Amino acid sequence: MPRLSREEFSRNFSQNCSGTALTGNDFSVTNPAYHEIMYEYKFVRVSAKNKKGLVDITHCEAEIATQAKQGWRLVQILVENPPIIPDEYMIVLEKTL
Repeated sequence: MPRLSREEFSRNFSQNCSGTALTGNDFSVTNPAYHEIMYEYKFVRVSAKNKKGLVDITHCEAEIATQAKQGWRLVQILVENPPIIPDEYMIVLEKTL
């Protein structure tokens, strides 16, 4: 399979992917454009704060470990519209279909 540039991948991904809502804030995307290897993507929102209201990454660590046991691989952790102190993280996961 030829390697695509970022621009080609982004264009192809946005033109050929479809999304399906899962439970809660989870979202799954499949890409039918790639026939050799296809991935399913899952986006999971995780609180950035602990019970004391302090920013704490351990929620992400626990969620990533749980998802890894189900076959998901971490792609990226995002903060959407980042304020000075984030309220939640968006964990992007993928697995082969």
